[in-house]
Amino acid sequence: MNPTAPRAPHGPTPAAPPPGEPERSLRYSIAEGGFVAAATRIHTGPLCTQIALLLGARALHLGWLAALGSLATLGSAITAVYGHRLRSRRGYILLTAGIGRSLWLLPAVLLLTPASDRLQLGVFLAVGFLAQALAHMAYNGWQSWITDLVPAGRRGRFFGARNTVAQLAEMATAYAVGRWYDLGAAAGRSRSTLAWIYLAGVVAAAAGLGCFARQWEPNAHHPAAIPSAGWRVAWRDRAFRRLLFFCTGWAAAVGITVPFWVAHMIGYLHMSQAAIAVYPLLFGAASLVSQPLWGRIADRIGQRPVLILNLMPIVFLPLLWLPARPDALGWIWLDGALSGLLWPGLNLAMFNLLLGTAPRSGRSAGFALHSIAGGAAAFAAGLVGGWIAHRLEGREFAGFGLRLINHHILFSISVLLRALLFPLAFRLADPRAARTRALIALAADKLSVSFAAGARAVVGLRRRSGKNSARSDRV
Repeated sequence: MNPTAPRAPHGPTPAAPPPGEPERSLRYSIAEGGFVAAATRIHTGPLCTQIALLLGARALHLGWLAALGSLATLGSAITAVYGHRLRSRRGYILLTAGIGRSLWLLPAVLLLTPASDRLQLGVFLAVGFLAQALAHMAYNGWQSWITDLVPAGRRGRFFGARNTVAQLAEMATAYAVGRWYDLGAAAGRSRSTLAWIYLAGVVAAAAGLGCFARQWEPNAHHPAAIPSAGWRVAWRDRAFRRLLFFCTGWAAAVGITVPFWVAHMIGYLHMSQAAIAVYPLLFGAASLVSQPLWGRIADRIGQRPVLILNLMPIVFLPLLWLPARPDALGWIWLDGALSGLLWPGLNLAMFNLLLGTAPRSGRSAGFALHSIAGGAAAFAAGLVGGWIAHRLEGREFAGFGLRLINHHILFSISVLLRALLFPLAFRLADPRAARTRALIALAADKLSVSFAAGARAVVGLRRRSGKNSARSDRV
């Protein structure tokens, strides 16, 4: 951007993109998504819970770990308040993301020292908060950036492709670091192995920043509103307010169980990190099929129908964890596969609804308001979930022929909270949306076409086999 260029009274005049743009930058953005997914998987994935448990964390600490990560969304407010003063979104994103991702070096180095577990756990919780707060500061600016970079009519396909690459990177990272940790733990080097894995995550994050730095920075297509005015504009927009209420409720419904999925795998199901990595592999394999499909469908008939169709089964997925046992992990793998088919569509629709619903004159403030509200809800839910798990720790319950522990109670509460959001989902604004039954008809049409093609292939194969048998008989 040229800060000295003359500006129109109502904001910057969009400049013509340089030759090859935005296609070149979109390719770099897709690569960036892969590196960031790998780094995020390492720093905030199952190994995060593994480190906390290794340092002596209990259920209450795990609740705080999730709650502080959610509270870190306050970083978005800083960007919303001061973002209008930025002369370059690229420089701001590089600074905040660079510092935030580098902070993970501190717990990695401490794992290689004889520092007490109590000190290391405290530092780990603090870094988890600060690193993610800086990441949210950068993410709020990135949302504004990517909204201007990607043409509105291509967002479904672009984010479908970007998320697919990110999913592949996450799958590969999950399997690699899971095996890496299990081998190190078997050799008695759990701490040093975790330290080197976290250092590898910092390297991946640096590569992502390198890809981001090479992207073109378009002029903002919206006026640089005064922060207070942006807050008011975003809040007074009825469509955005409905989406805000839905996303806030969803953050609470999901956030109450966030720290306990991996803890349940480790403590109750006795799964190794390599076994835990099977879950994202199943999720990723399924999402490779569903991700591009949901993007194309959303571009065709809108985001709200995609959200509703995926929301319905996702509500009840936590129930699959109730009958799972160390000798009956098939329920976990089923949840992984179904989640891979459904969650990409839900996340893509929610993200694109946010981009399309946030009012232009208060877009940055709207993004921040969304992050803060969701973060506050997840923060409270994480604390409540940690308190419930702590109070019920060591107790068992019997119901429906199942043996239930504290984690199962939280999973059931999450189902109830998710189901309460159904009515609000149907009221979300989406001017491009077709009726939800149009999506069902489209899916049925695709299924019938695939079935007919498969039937023709089978019939053709049988006919060829019959001809070959007849020829053999004649011979």
